[in-house]
Amino acid sequence: MENCVLYDWVSITSKIHSPQNLIDLLGFNDPSIVWEQVKGAHGYQDRLYWGCISIHYNGREDMGVWLEMSGQGCRNFESYGSGDYDSLFREVFDNPDEMNVTRLDVAFDDHSGILDQSIICDDTRNHEFISRFRQVDVHYSTGGDSVTFGDRSSDLLIRIYDKAAERGYTDGRHWVRVELQLRRERALDFCRALKN
Repeated sequence: MENCVLYDWVSITSKIHSPQNLIDLLGFNDPSIVWEQVKGAHGYQDRLYWGCISIHYNGREDMGVWLEMSGQGCRNFESYGSGDYDSLFREVFDNPDEMNVTRLDVAFDDHSGILDQSIICDDTRNHEFISRFRQVDVHYSTGGDSVTFGDRSSDLLIRIYDKAAERGYTDGRHWVRVELQLRRERALDFCRALKN
């Protein structure tokens, strides 16, 4: 496998789209894709769900609709929808008062061995780095070592972990993931940087 950068979570709210508008915006035109009607979350009464993609709706009038794509949802968007993140984010920027990126996870997958997870963990544990982050956690585990910079509730969290161990691979493959979890303004700033 080659090293790659990918989106691993996308969360967008909109006050101008219906659930069907969002399905159309995502390019899910295949009639064999059937969206399941399930219970909503976080104040939304209803949700359409398919392939790890949720479209929450019927919240308070000021809530609009909420699109949520997990990592697998992003892969399904790329495989079965348009996969066009540029158009999706452009829609947000064209409607700044009505739409917002509330969470964006961007991942770099190292398959070639440029990142040594054990060195990253040891250097972090020994404070051999310079950072503005106040909270840093190093976790050693048989399920894969990891380093986390930041707090889960903050607008920026960086996680570096052994994805091969997390997935249970025992064939010696190298797969280290560096993940940025961006919320609110940080997510928008990242998308703005892509436009330039």
